[in-house]
Amino acid sequence: MNIYLVGGAVRDKILGETPTDLDYVVVGATEKEMEKKGFKRVGKAFPVFIHPKTGSEYALARKEIKKGKGHKAFIFEFTPNVTLEEDLIRRDLTINAMAMDEESKEIIDPFKGQKDLKNKVLKHVSPHFIEDPLRVLRVARFHARFPEFSIAPQTLELMTKITHSGELKTLSSERVLEELSKAFLAPKPYLFFETLEKCQALKELFASLTSLKSCKNNDLNISDWDYSFQILDLAKAFDFSLDLLFSCFFMIFGKAPKKAQREKDIKKLEFFLEDLRFPQKAKQLCLQTAKHNKIGHNLLESSPEEILDLLKKLKAFHQNHTILPDYLKCIEIESKILYGNENSSEISSKMFYLIKELKTLNLSHLESKFQGKELGEAIDKARKELILSIIKKP
Repeated sequence: MNIYLVGGAVRDKILGETPTDLDYVVVGATEKEMEKKGFKRVGKAFPVFIHPKTGSEYALARKEIKKGKGHKAFIFEFTPNVTLEEDLIRRDLTINAMAMDEESKEIIDPFKGQKDLKNKVLKHVSPHFIEDPLRVLRVARFHARFPEFSIAPQTLELMTKITHSGELKTLSSERVLEELSKAFLAPKPYLFFETLEKCQALKELFASLTSLKSCKNNDLNISDWDYSFQILDLAKAFDFSLDLLFSCFFMIFGKAPKKAQREKDIKKLEFFLEDLRFPQKAKQLCLQTAKHNKIGHNLLESSPEEILDLLKKLKAFHQNHTILPDYLKCIEIESKILYGNENSSEISSKMFYLIKELKTLNLSHLESKFQGKELGEAIDKARKELILSIIKKP
């Protein structure tokens, strides 16, 4: 039995980075031998085992044979006779197809991944690359992670062939969202989409976003596409969470000057988020930030009625479910682009103070005087009076 560290962990070690995930391949072993050593099997399609102490994943070396269409249309052979090179040849990029012997620490590099790392090239390992449509997204995502790298022309050609094969349609929403999320957290998300466009997969995978390229942003006289990436890049500089990054990027869907068009754009965004099965919290933040983008930049000039209505929609009076702080962060980021740093945080600071005062507003005397609808109206009136006194305060 021989054990090798494989994949991205080896790549990261060579680059001098600390690997986040440690994956191992075991050559010359059987399932029974692994279980005897205390490993717990978790893989369904092929044997993957969890180390009893470290929790790292150990997979038996395997060969894959394509059967049918799609990312999962493979059958696997994982006998003790499968060699390390036979396992590595099925991987996507040469920089991810290296292994390190656990005992000797020797790097096994049959496909010249170290050379491609040095030359900063993303290159497919073998013709088997074309068999898995997910690799189109993975290469695009790696380009976003390693912006200084180029994609080998032959690899881009294979990616285009995958697009034309129609197999991208077989990818699950969950896998597409997973790769999209990783791309948004990478240094240059723009390159993820640019790569997809080069291999003609952008329209296939993200049709709802392609219209942003042809729409002009009236504020800065650039396309909505470029404007969204300006906001996203600035948000990344502030180390925003993934939900906030998505929300900043999708704010553009609430920017149309006419209400009817804004409503259509918001509906388009809603379909997009549902189609990719965004988590509920992220979906709501994206939709509410886009819907209420316009008032967000004019809150200090808005009426108490408008402000109170917005606070209710953002669940500002709920104990643990308000999205107001995240909404204000997104508005503040866009304000920095539209108006510069001057006054960009004034809205946030005033709104946080306002919420604090509204939550401590004593309403007990109203509860003894009114009931039902009248009580609600009396509470709203008291809140609007407080809003007016705070917002208009210099």
